[in-house]
Amino acid sequence: LRYFIKCTIELLGRKIKTEFSLTERKGMRYPILLGRKLLNKRFIIDTSLVNVSKQTHK
Repeated sequence: LRYFIKCTIELLGRKIKTEFSLTERKGMRYPILLGRKLLNKRFIIDTSLVNVSKQTHK
């Protein structure tokens, strides 16, 4: 059984309604995971770069 919550997050200044599954992530590298459904048609991912959010968001 997997539980989900619906919420609004702010990512790079954009508010996005999305759904997260509730999973114990203590001890894991990332506290949340953003999936392809959330990112699709909203963002372009360049895997050659590292955390550019501080550079692009003002």
